[in-house]
Amino acid sequence: MAPAVDVAESRPSKEARAHSTAVGFTTPKTAAADQRLKSAGATERRYLMIGATFGAGQVAFSLLWLALFFIEIWLMIAVFTDLFESTDLSGWAKAGWVVLVILFPLIGILLYLIVRGQKMRAHEERDRIASDVAAHRFSKADELARLAELRDRGDISAEDYDHLKDEVVGRPTT
Repeated sequence: MAPAVDVAESRPSKEARAHSTAVGFTTPKTAAADQRLKSAGATERRYLMIGATFGAGQVAFSLLWLALFFIEIWLMIAVFTDLFESTDLSGWAKAGWVVLVILFPLIGILLYLIVRGQKMRAHEERDRIASDVAAHRFSKADELARLAELRDRGDISAEDYDHLKDEVVGRPTT
């Protein structure tokens, strides 16, 4: 057991300094901190250790790296999604991109965005248009019921209703 800290001087005694040097500590302050930790309760000891070993700057730095890691994973998923949805690339070209992105993630992702960025944007636009069309597909009966409801509420005039009804039914308008 380590010798007690000399409270009167607020410095560790000679025995405490000798003990801290023997167990690998190099400064008297660390020996005093070691003694306080040994005398503290279990939960207090845990909080003292966390506070003593990890500063605010290290927390911010760790959070930055964590955010960058998640951004890299998100970009990698976006690249792989676009890569496997592409119909203009051969299987070998897709395999090459996969190997490049897995072996050299940052370089592979940046190269993919530079080389195929426009096609990636075109694929996203095509998918967005396809989802918009699928979401707004109504039957003619649904369209006519919706037009009648708009006319009854007064949102469109009777003349607009007749014109739009002819467009829905497919009759030529004059």
